[in-house]
Amino acid sequence: DICCGHSHSLFLLENNEVWSCGYNQQQQLGRNVASGSPEVVNLGKAFSQASSIACNESGSIFISDNGEAWNCGSNYYGECGRVTESEFSSKLGKVPGLSNIAKVVTGLQVTFFITQARQIWSCGSNSLGELGRITASRGYYNSPNLGRNDNLPNVIDVIPCGNTTYFLDSNHDVWSCGNNRDGRLFRTGVESGNMTSSNFGKVGLISNIVSISSAPHTNRHVLLLNNKGEVFSGGHNG
Repeated sequence: DICCGHSHSLFLLENNEVWSCGYNQQQQLGRNVASGSPEVVNLGKAFSQASSIACNESGSIFISDNGEAWNCGSNYYGECGRVTESEFSSKLGKVPGLSNIAKVVTGLQVTFFITQARQIWSCGSNSLGELGRITASRGYYNSPNLGRNDNLPNVIDVIPCGNTTYFLDSNHDVWSCGNNRDGRLFRTGVESGNMTSSNFGKVGLISNIVSISSAPHTNRHVLLLNNKGEVFSGGHNG
C-alpha cells in the first residue's frame, strides 16, 4: 500500500513494515531526520507491524496489527486525536480510547477511524461541519475533539474532499456534510455547516452508488459512480 500527503509518502510492505520519505518539517515521517529525506527508509523499531497506513496533509497514521491507531506529524487541528506537546507530534503516539480499528481515512485536516463493528470515530477541523457531528471546538492540538459519529447509518466507507465529507452506507446511499460551495453536498438549499450546527444529511437524488472518488487533500470536486456505470460529478468546474 502507498499513501501520500502534501510533501511526504508512506509505503506499507507485505511483511507489514512501513517505509517513509519526503518532507519532515512537522515530523510526519515518524523518524528523526532534520528536514526531509530523499531516500525511502524503514521506520524499523519505531513502528514495525502495521496493517494499514494513511496520510493527511502533513501527518501520518498507522493502524497496528492489533487494531490500535498510532500517528505523528501535524496536530494543529487535533487531527491526531490526542493531546500533543505542540502543533505537531515529533514522536509516534497511540490514539487513546480506540480499539479494533479496521480502517483509517484522512482528509485535508480531518481523520476518520472505522472500527470492525463499523462505528465511525472522527477528529480534526470542524469549522465547516466536515466531521458530520456537533463538537465543542473546532479542534486544536491541546484539546482534540475525538468523538464517535452516532448519527451515521451503517457506513462502509468515508470519503473526505477538502472541507466536505461523503459517507457511503451499506444500502449504497450517500450522505454528506461540510462545505457546500459549488454544490459539493449534492443537496440543494443547504448552507455550509459549522461545528455547532452540522448540516449532515442524505443525498436524495442519487442512489446505488458503488464508488466515490475525490482528491482528499483539496476542496475542488468529487465523482460518484453507480451500479449502472453512470458517473455523477459535483463541485468546482473552473
